Amino acid sequence: MNTLLQQMARRLGMAPWLASERGDYQLCIEGHPLSLEPQGTRLLIRSSLSSLAGQGASLDPQALRRMMGMLTVWAQHCPQRLALTPAGEPLLDAQVDLAQGDLDIVDHVLGAQVDLIDLLCGQPADQAPVTHGGARIWLP
Repeated sequence: MNTLLQQMARRLGMAPWLASERGDYQLCIEGHPLSLEPQGTRLLIRSSLSSLAGQGASLDPQALRRMMGMLTVWAQHCPQRLALTPAGEPLLDAQVDLAQGDLDIVDHVLGAQVDLIDLLCGQPADQAPVTHGGARIWLP
């Protein structure tokens, strides 16, 4: 796994990624902090969304619902999901199976993660969904 992640760092033109004492990698790609957590042959990619929706007692239910609606629409194309930590911190996360050692999959998922964060950050809080075919969707 470490070899694959170092190849990814080279592909992105970054210095070698160093694991913390816990074995995870803390990165910043295009200004967005990402956490890469190896779990066996899987890689968990996480990004905090607390700056968009708050956390814990200050969690904004409207912002959370808006993000859930947007991510549900894009789920067909991106493996990301919205999760909450026990402390109530919203996270955007994705799991990648690295058993095949496919660097293109890691590249795609990292790119999708960064793109989704960009879209979520750039979306006006008061933007309403569009009704299309009876379904309410958010368009980027």
